[in-house]
Amino acid sequence: MIGDVDMFLSPSGEAEVNIMIGEPEWRRHGYASEALTLAEQYAIQKLGVQKFIAKIGKDNQPSMAFFARHGYERVNEEPNVFEEVVYELDGDNVPRADLVLHSSFEITV
Repeated sequence: MIGDVDMFLSPSGEAEVNIMIGEPEWRRHGYASEALTLAEQYAIQKLGVQKFIAKIGKDNQPSMAFFARHGYERVNEEPNVFEEVVYELDGDNVPRADLVLHSSFEITV
């Protein structure tokens, strides 16, 4: 395992997404981009997610740049009480991927 993608789902159709590639030598090879796109597509197609939210530490410039490159827009001027900036992406703006999702795995909310 080189990293992980986490999504925290809300009943309103939103998902807070976090992504991490743990070891520096595995970063900047496109793994995070591919994992994010796959996770977003799964969330849209299987879970009905309509909006994605990324909360990022105010000093984490690489993460802010990553989410901005993937179409997320910053929605708060100042960091929140947890010293995070917030980025959002409407599900309709997620890049489409050629996925055929075959899974018996079900998530109930």
